[in-house]
Formats: sequence, structure tokens, C-alpha cells
Amino acid sequence: MSETASLHYIAFPTLHETPLTVAARLRLPEGDAGKRPAVIILHGSAGPSGREGGYAKVLNEAGFATLEPDQWAARGLKGGADGRPPCPTFMARAVSSRHIPGSMPRGSA
Repeated sequence: MSETASLHYIAFPTLHETPLTVAARLRLPEGDAGKRPAVIILHGSAGPSGREGGYAKVLNEAGFATLEPDQWAARGLKGGADGRPPCPTFMARAVSSRHIPGSMPRGSA
């Protein structure tokens, strides 16, 4: 990854009755620490890979903050052909605006 973004490893709780802790890579473009647009990059059914970092690099260079959550590990899934969930599941209900990186003060991750 180029010097256009700083990489932070963070974790946040889901909104389930018994919360899970989701690990994620947060990449913040260098420069102005004010509010900026953000994109959540979700991995494919095989789990996290280097592909997400390539998307993040281009978005960071354009001024976007990016968040790459690991949707599988918190649920004990490994990804790949045998480690996928039994049916499609989505992170949308697990993430609320209070967990979006842009709503956190810089450096709190």
C-alpha cells in the first residue's frame, strides 16, 4: 500500500443480543483529519483476501476512508468452500452509524 493512507486494525461490537466482536482494517487517507466520505468494503464468500486492499488503495487515493470488516471470524467461520455460512448473511444489521469510522474522532480507533 502506498503512503496515501494510514492502516489501523480495529474491532467493534455487533448489535446482536449477545454482541460479537468484529475485527476490521480501517484505512484513513493522509491529510485533513476532518470528516470525509467512507466506503465499507465487504469480502467475498472465501473470506478476507488481498483484493480488498487493492480496492481500498484506489479509494484512499481518491480521499475516501475505507473499512474492511472480517465478516466470518467473529462467527467462527473460516471462509473458503467449507467455511461459509449456510445461507447469505449481511453485516448491514450488525453495523450502526455509531460504529462508522467517520463518526469517531481521529485517533480513537
